[in-house]
Amino acid sequence: MSISFKLRSHLNNNSYEEGQLLKDHLENVTRIALESNKLHGVKGLDDVIRIICMSHDFGKASSYFQDYLKGKEYSKYKNHGEISAYLAYYLLPDEWKLIGFMCVRKHHGNLEPGIELFSCNEAEISEIAKSIEKNKDEVERIYNCDLTDFFQKIKTPEFLNEPRSIYRKTVSKRMDLSSILYLQ
Repeated sequence: MSISFKLRSHLNNNSYEEGQLLKDHLENVTRIALESNKLHGVKGLDDVIRIICMSHDFGKASSYFQDYLKGKEYSKYKNHGEISAYLAYYLLPDEWKLIGFMCVRKHHGNLEPGIELFSCNEAEISEIAKSIEKNKDEVERIYNCDLTDFFQKIKTPEFLNEPRSIYRKTVSKRMDLSSILYLQ
């Protein structure tokens, strides 16, 4: 049986139909990052790199983002960085959750750490999550895993507040987040 993918990440020639498939975009970004890591010799990070890269545009699977690409009515729910960051956080091992969240959350903007990086609009995230759930079959084929637990957790304040809580603990211990990025 042939599996057909329909979700797009970008337009091509201003055309949705010719646009790049979300699956292809995520796999290409992941491949490039893994190849780059191989050249630089940092061992043991392949799984972390794979999760961060595959998660970075997860939110583009929402019908709001797909409608945005199609040129339909603008919606504040088209934003994809925040829910994508929560997927990275969910999938990553504990020691990488905070860094992964930060990277994905601000991958189109300033990565300056600060508590505002961890503020979230629970209602917006819940609405975007519901929208992505409508495409759950395709999304689970892209990620090759069952995301039922993620879709339940993303609707809870406890889960949504975890990254902020970890960040506050890190800051209160006066840990330097930048040192984590420089693997020596």
